[in-house]
Amino acid sequence: MLGVLTLCAVLSAAASVFFYGKVREGEARVAAFARASIDGVSRADTAAVALAVSREVFLRTNRRVPARELSLYDRLESTSFFNVTSAVSLEHGAYGLLDQPHYGPCGTMTRVTISALDRLGIPARRLHLRDDSGATDGWHTMVEFRAGGRWLVVSPSDSAFVWRTHDGHIATLDEIQADTTIFGEVLERFPRYPFRFDRATHIRWEKLPRALRAFFRLIMGPSGYDKALTPALYDQPRRLFLMASLAALAGFGLSALLLWRARPRRPAVAPGAAS
Repeated sequence: MLGVLTLCAVLSAAASVFFYGKVREGEARVAAFARASIDGVSRADTAAVALAVSREVFLRTNRRVPARELSLYDRLESTSFFNVTSAVSLEHGAYGLLDQPHYGPCGTMTRVTISALDRLGIPARRLHLRDDSGATDGWHTMVEFRAGGRWLVVSPSDSAFVWRTHDGHIATLDEIQADTTIFGEVLERFPRYPFRFDRATHIRWEKLPRALRAFFRLIMGPSGYDKALTPALYDQPRRLFLMASLAALAGFGLSALLLWRARPRRPAVAPGAAS
């Protein structure tokens, strides 16, 4: 058993080193993209910065790539529950793989935008809309970013579209919900826009199994469940994998140490005693 625990600890250590490198690689790529995307934009104008990032995400990642163009790890990562990460999206200039047609651009573009805004110190979060047809997969994902004390809405995958109030400011979710003329602005650009804001949420619970959803609703309560936000680690899966590897290393390492210390010891032989 000690040998098995030691081997698991060594493998966990190797995984931790690997994922640490992947985290650093991804952060460097996102940081470089964020700096380049706001070249010439005043950092003091938060809304302008967010729009510049969102537009650049759309221009930079608006395609799908064959899986064969990705490394083995990137391919496994991109076909996991988390879909394409920001690092892979920016490296290959894509939002998804050709053999995964059910994944649209909105989720990945939202992830890259949120990651870049985070690097620039701008709070941002996911906003999910439902298709008015009620289709099972009829979801659309966009971004809310914090500027001037307000959470403003931008849709990176819709060419960085924003809704504006009658005085020209970028609208909030509440303002879009309260005024049909503000929402109608998108129909001038996309006449068949199928998504509505009346059932907007900040997390897609439907991605989880029904039993797990029921568990979270029970412990969080209906109000907490409905108001929950998508965890930040969802958009940073490499960091999540690193944390899991470190936790496994700590668990296996501690277990191996305790088992080693508890092992039976041979009695000491006195000097000069007969063998």
